[in-house]
Amino acid sequence: MNRRAVVAGIGIVGALLGPVLVDAGRSTSSLAFMVIALLSAIGVLVWRRWSSLAVVSYVVSAPQAADWLDHERHAHLGLALVVTGAFWALYLVAALGYELRVPTTTLRLASASLLFVNAAATAAGGWAMLDDAGTEYGATAWVLALAAAHVLLGVVTLRGRISREIGALIAAVGAALAAVGMALALEMGQSAWNERHAGGARNRLEAQPLAATRLSEPRRQAILRFAEDADAPRVCRLPSREAEHRACEREQHQRRIK
Repeated sequence: MNRRAVVAGIGIVGALLGPVLVDAGRSTSSLAFMVIALLSAIGVLVWRRWSSLAVVSYVVSAPQAADWLDHERHAHLGLALVVTGAFWALYLVAALGYELRVPTTTLRLASASLLFVNAAATAAGGWAMLDDAGTEYGATAWVLALAAAHVLLGVVTLRGRISREIGALIAAVGAALAAVGMALALEMGQSAWNERHAGGARNRLEAQPLAATRLSEPRRQAILRFAEDADAPRVCRLPSREAEHRACEREQHQRRIK
C-alpha cells in the first residue's frame, strides 16, 4: 500500500471510529453516521483498488454494528434482522467490489477472509437473536436462507467477471451454512420427537383401563411418575403392559396371602 493509501486509510478509519471517539453511544444516529462512512470506504476501495481497506473497514465497523444490534434486538427484532442483512450485503460488496474492477484468476486472501468471516458472523448473529427470542424454527430458517443466498450468488459469480475461485468459495460457504442449518433442523426434529414420545407414554398409561381397575392407586401413580420422569430412551424401553402385568400379579399374590 502506497503513501496515499495509508493517508486515505487513516482518514476513513477515523470517520468510522467517529461515533466511538465522541462517545455517541448506541443511538441510531451514530449507526447511520458510521454507515455513511462505511459506504464511503467501500466506494474508495473499489475506485482506488485498495483491497486491504475492506478488511480494515470491517474490523473497525463490525463491532459497532454488533453493539447496536445487541441493544436493539429485544425491542425491535425485525429491524435488527434487517440491519444485519444490510451489513452482510455491504461487507459482501466490500469483498467483491475490488474483484469487479480487477478480475483475476487467483484467490485474494483479503477477499476470501472477508467473505468467510462475514458469512459466519451474519449466520451466528441472526441465529442467536432469533433463538434468544424463542423462535428456534426462525433461527434455523435464517441460517438456511443465508446458505441459499450464498449458493445462488456463487453460481451467478461463476458465470461473471469475478475469478472462479471466488465464486467457488462463495458456493462452498453456502454449502457449509446449509450443512449447519440441516443439522439444526434435525436436532429440533429429534427434540420434538422425544417430547412427543415421552408424553405419549404417559398418556397410554393413563388411558389403560387395566391400570385403573386392576392396580391399586399407589402403584398406578408410581408407574405414571416413572413414565413422566424418565427420559425418552428409558421410556422406549418401558413396556407398559408388562409393567402392569407384573404389578397385577403382585397385587393378586398379596390378596391370596391375606
